[in-house]
Amino acid sequence: MLFNTKYGLVSVNPDNLIHGHIPTIRTAVNRKEYFKNQLLFLYNNKYDFEVDSTDRHKGRVTLICPIHGKQSVDSDSIFLGSGCPECNKFWEKSNTFYLIKLFNENESFYKLGVSYITDNGKVRRFREYKALGYNIEVIFIHTFEDALQCKEFETKLKKIIRPNLYKPNKWEYNSSTETFTNELLPTILENIKYDIVSTSSEN
Repeated sequence: MLFNTKYGLVSVNPDNLIHGHIPTIRTAVNRKEYFKNQLLFLYNNKYDFEVDSTDRHKGRVTLICPIHGKQSVDSDSIFLGSGCPECNKFWEKSNTFYLIKLFNENESFYKLGVSYITDNGKVRRFREYKALGYNIEVIFIHTFEDALQCKEFETKLKKIIRPNLYKPNKWEYNSSTETFTNELLPTILENIKYDIVSTSSEN
């Protein structure tokens, strides 16, 4: 059975789908195309890529930076969100998902996002929210094996909250794609339980 995914055409046995097996690069008709599309998604088309090997742990890819040109990067690093080695000499992994409640005396709402853990064990973005005058209640934090898994999960949740976004009063941007009110919290927690907690328990 052939069908398109966001990364490319895959060939899957219907029985595998019925039993909940999600298509991966192993089922891709063109593995190099699938691999490249994963990287384009991860980096929001910031870079282009030339894929010589689809081995996630021993291969290398050529990242084409609009500033520094072609850069050879190992596959492990590129899927941790490292980007161009010349642009990001002191890069940090972007593979930590967080769900928090932000509140002050005037408002209360929830926020999900992706960041990394700093040396003091805190999520980096938390400093920014405190600077805006919000208190923080941590609901859930999970560090994925790589940045692609993290972004895929965040993207799924952002689609769920899109119809009911909340614009905080004291926000640094004119809009937000990651903040929502209490009504959606049970749905978000259910997705976390299904996609992360239950999977982690199986491993």
